Amino acid sequence: MAKARRYAILYVYTEVYGCAPENKWDDFDDDYGMRLPTIIMKHLMIPRGSYQAVITAMREMYAAHENGETYDPSGNLMSRCGAKVKIVEMSPQAELVYSSMERGMGLGNTLVLLNAWRRRNLLPGPISYGALQRFVANSPVLKIDKRELRKAGTDDEDVLRRCALCMA
Repeated sequence: MAKARRYAILYVYTEVYGCAPENKWDDFDDDYGMRLPTIIMKHLMIPRGSYQAVITAMREMYAAHENGETYDPSGNLMSRCGAKVKIVEMSPQAELVYSSMERGMGLGNTLVLLNAWRRRNLLPGPISYGALQRFVANSPVLKIDKRELRKAGTDDEDVLRRCALCMA
């Protein structure tokens, strides 16, 4: 939603109001004492609580316009989202995960070891199964493949031939 809102702000700010600099935002007063960000918010039906976000977006748009760059409304939205990473690549925690996974342990057992290590080293809070799963899936160090399935029983040709003769 934030990306769509920024695209809408970009269109109205640049195409309708000509990407006016901040010192000219009061010039668009329409007898109600509103500044340009408020007018744009009213046009796009953006709630009042988003006033600072609209001003920040407009400043970024104006800076890009002045530098002759193309403004990307989705540029830095994801950099501020999500939980803080608890396992950092090549850290002691990551080394524990690498070694346990390399020895053939599953995610569940690795998680138990990792959380015990965190308690012993007084790190806050346990790691969830999903966080470990995501770390293992995205780690450039680990290459996880499924084990090759193998048929139960023998694959010795002599034994198979004798069984075939017995059954006939």
